[in-house]
Amino acid sequence: MKNIRLLINRAGWLFLCSLILDSCVLREDIAAEVAGTSDEGVCRGWMRMTENNFLEKYYKFEIDKRGLDCGVYGDVFASKVLADRRYSKPMRAIRYRLDALASRVRTLF
Repeated sequence: MKNIRLLINRAGWLFLCSLILDSCVLREDIAAEVAGTSDEGVCRGWMRMTENNFLEKYYKFEIDKRGLDCGVYGDVFASKVLADRRYSKPMRAIRYRLDALASRVRTLF
């Protein structure tokens, strides 16, 4: 019975480690995938990215490299501002709650 628990425990850890390693992506793979995207796909992909998304720099680099004018695919900057606003509103609420919690902790000490 002890050996079965040990086996299940090790299998669980092996599964967890493989899941973590599977989610790792090389930068070259991301850059190659973005480079293989159509002009419209690059522009629309960049429009959906928030300012803190790590993929945004790859899309922006590809737009600059190709010299694309994303304005032909819609109101690019309005879409970008909207995506950033959707991201920043919940983050401001979280930051506000963390600051309130920190001030309470400071008053205790």
